Amino acid sequence: MGIIRFFDRHRQWNNRRVKWLDRLHLYGIFNIIWDFIANIVLAIYFKLTQKKYSIDKLSHRVCKGLVISFTSFPKRIRYVWMTVESLLRQECLPERIILYLSKEQFPNGSADLPKSLIRMCPRGLDIRFVDGDLRSHKKYFYAFQEFTDKVIVTVDDDALYPEDLTKALWQSHLEHPGAVIGNRAKRIYSSIPVYEHWPQISGKCKCRDLLFIGCAGILYPPHVMHGDVFDVELIKHLAFSADDIWLSCMARLNHADMVATGYDYHHLQVLIPENETLIGVNMGGGNRCTVDKINEYYGAKIGKRPFVDMVES
Repeated sequence: MGIIRFFDRHRQWNNRRVKWLDRLHLYGIFNIIWDFIANIVLAIYFKLTQKKYSIDKLSHRVCKGLVISFTSFPKRIRYVWMTVESLLRQECLPERIILYLSKEQFPNGSADLPKSLIRMCPRGLDIRFVDGDLRSHKKYFYAFQEFTDKVIVTVDDDALYPEDLTKALWQSHLEHPGAVIGNRAKRIYSSIPVYEHWPQISGKCKCRDLLFIGCAGILYPPHVMHGDVFDVELIKHLAFSADDIWLSCMARLNHADMVATGYDYHHLQVLIPENETLIGVNMGGGNRCTVDKINEYYGAKIGKRPFVDMVES
């Protein structure tokens, strides 16, 4: 078992929690302490072993046609190197790891970035600056257009990924080459109108009524999205703070197959002081509002609501 996997596996998350203990918030306290220990130990481990891990040196692990894409912003940028280190230690490596950053947020380009990140470029990190700021949508928006025939895996910038995480996605891709694949997913039910009440999938599942959660990694094969996926005005109007829901809608409109791997991931986090996340906004009703807006828009446009009328279950 890899060291990142060890720390992730012992984190208490979701169905591993006993409900009455969860109500006492004991798991939250444990996870904070555990994340703190993990961040200290892994930071030391990464620095001591970084020379061993690069895409060129580990070319035998590279999956041909695979690209990992993600984004970040100024408040997190000092800590992104930790996430990249975890990606460079994957059993299934990509051809390249691409970090898309907004020129508006980093007007001086590489001069605005920490040296810890710049030093990773010779090891396989590709940093690209783009116009405008599409927020979290930057993680896929440019990669989908630039690498049209590649398999794109999107990840978050504040997580530590166990060594076998991309392997779980890639193996499922080989079994289901035309499907969108995620390590963590919710099951969509038309009879359950509230996003927060859609249950999480705990095992393997192939179903078109899945909504993937981006923190655990999502794999997108080429040419799987509906044409509206690059409509910037629609993105801003319907789902500016919910890229996962937007991509789920685009895949649903294109009648794409979906597969949940059942991978056991517990969201080991990079600790970032005063971190800004989308979870608070979205789980406070933002995701529900996004789903409603998408349903209303496409219900009027094509006569079908993606998360109601197109749900098979």
